[in-house]
Amino acid sequence: MAERTLLPFVEAVDNFDPRYAAERGFARWYLDETYTTVIGLIPQSTLQAMRGWMESHGPTFTVVWDETIRSTTVAFSHGIDSPKRRTEIMKDLCEEWRDGGLFPDEIGGRKWRNEQYTVYYHPYADLRPENVAFTMERAACKLFGVVTYGVHMTMYRRVDGEVRIWVPTRSRNKQTWPLYLDNSVAGGIPHGMSPLDSMVKECEEEASLPPDLVRAHIKQVSSISYFTQNAEKWLEPEVQYVYEMFLPDGVDAKPAPSDGEVESFEMCNLDDILEKMHAGKFKPNCGAVIIDFMIRHGYLTAENEPNYLEIITRLHRRAEGYGPVPKESSH
Repeated sequence: MAERTLLPFVEAVDNFDPRYAAERGFARWYLDETYTTVIGLIPQSTLQAMRGWMESHGPTFTVVWDETIRSTTVAFSHGIDSPKRRTEIMKDLCEEWRDGGLFPDEIGGRKWRNEQYTVYYHPYADLRPENVAFTMERAACKLFGVVTYGVHMTMYRRVDGEVRIWVPTRSRNKQTWPLYLDNSVAGGIPHGMSPLDSMVKECEEEASLPPDLVRAHIKQVSSISYFTQNAEKWLEPEVQYVYEMFLPDGVDAKPAPSDGEVESFEMCNLDDILEKMHAGKFKPNCGAVIIDFMIRHGYLTAENEPNYLEIITRLHRRAEGYGPVPKESSH
């Protein structure tokens, strides 16, 4: 009988190597015509739509062939050189595509989130204001292959010495992954909000957990990153800030559905969670965060997981080629 492994769960979220993006038809997206900072990877369908946009709006982007990497490159055109101006361009572009019925499965109808995500000069530098390149609609980020950021929290206590985690079932009305199992609380980081403040906000909105309680017991413990190409072939490189909230004896609190994002919460031990993961019941990136929890708590080890080192490595993948470009590699 084959030895069981959680590697396929990690492979589900870390399944694209950006070093080979050009040969797969993706265009590098540079911040400006100095070609010194890469902010995304654009598929041909998006590139075609951008060309159509420029027919009626002028040369807001420069699209050229780069012989050194044998790929098309895209950059904001000269004069579009501030976060404010780039944000305005992306707002007009994405809203016109939405209203015109382009990419309906990504930004049409309820898919549109009306929430701004931040695109940074350097995706792995501090999330400080001076690192902000521009902002754009959350739902449209996958159209451009930009790095996005989220927060995940595992809420647990010990019962008779055994770890028990509160596991939510996602709402049947969620735009993505309805009725799959999730982390205790999770969400994206909107523009202008810190990871911790985003986490506290999500705890109150999704799980009815008071901010004072959360801030008293929550602890940031890790981060994970991976590079996903989803089933529709869009690129979704992600970074997740990982938190834990351990409730000691005497602290009487438990999560409860609040904003319609969650159907219910169930307290599960790690053996139960492992079986549910192998059964494919968890949203993949939430399962990746739980794997990180299992590693840090010694539940998943090199002795019981045959792909232990590869799992750890794949949970900390960089979006190679993003951010500042080494001088010898620039356009």
